[in-house]
Amino acid sequence: MTSSAYFQVRNGAILQLWDNSHLDFVRNGCRKSLRQNQESYIKTELDELNAVNEVECINTYTSDLTHLHDLHTVEMKRRYDINVKPIGVLSKNQVKTVRKSIENLINYVAINYDKKKSIQKQRFVNFVTLTLPDKQVHHDRVLRKSLSRFMDNMKKSYQVDYYVWKAEPQKNGNIHFHILMDRWVDYKDINRIWNNQLEPLGYLNKHKNPNSTDVHSLKNIKNATSYMVKYMTKKETDKRPIVGALWGASNELKKMEYPTFYDTCKEFDDILSYLYSSSCELKEIKIDSDYVYLFVGNVFKN
Repeated sequence: MTSSAYFQVRNGAILQLWDNSHLDFVRNGCRKSLRQNQESYIKTELDELNAVNEVECINTYTSDLTHLHDLHTVEMKRRYDINVKPIGVLSKNQVKTVRKSIENLINYVAINYDKKKSIQKQRFVNFVTLTLPDKQVHHDRVLRKSLSRFMDNMKKSYQVDYYVWKAEPQKNGNIHFHILMDRWVDYKDINRIWNNQLEPLGYLNKHKNPNSTDVHSLKNIKNATSYMVKYMTKKETDKRPIVGALWGASNELKKMEYPTFYDTCKEFDDILSYLYSSSCELKEIKIDSDYVYLFVGNVFKN
């Protein structure tokens, strides 16, 4: 017997859903959106420009790249009626996935946190920013590889299992990375390890050990989860776009789902009884759907 209903517990909300996979939806893919059907002289120029590793000025480079991308976008709309996503913008689905990753990371740490243990001996929410100590002269892709090596070191040396990162541009055009991870790491070690990644690229020529990192405290923030979701999904419309991947997360965190309770388990009945009781402090939000009910509020308080 398969389950037909379930509750999904999120930060600030509980969703009651019904399985509608049995309905006869038509899910045909769009052949026009396949890569081989989007080739053009503009796409060729765009790929060639995007293939470089070093640049003289990151702002001029991204301006030229954006211009070609805009021409390609117009061409795809004219030829195939396809809407191409702008450079440096998270899609709606990406925002949802980033939100889920951040919520699950923070809530997982909070649920398992033991006040009797030191933060060094258990999982702890650590918010880190990595910057460049000098003018950016490499493609964003190259700096993301440096980030990957930095995170590999965090995982192997400091037992970091869950992390989320977001790439953003500074006002001067330099890329910087915001990282949320599940372990406390001394700020001196963070700075040393990040600088070790930048040194082969020439960013330490002027300074031997520059302060290129920052560790932020979330201690006095009332709702750390909502704060981090808003912080890491905000739009940067007044700055140059990041080229390529805007965010990432550990494989372990990507696989983690919201706590889900099906109608075959006892917890489902407990949640159901509470949501429709007079003592429920969560507010029901009306949704135009026969398959979803939404209740918002301080979920973990209740």
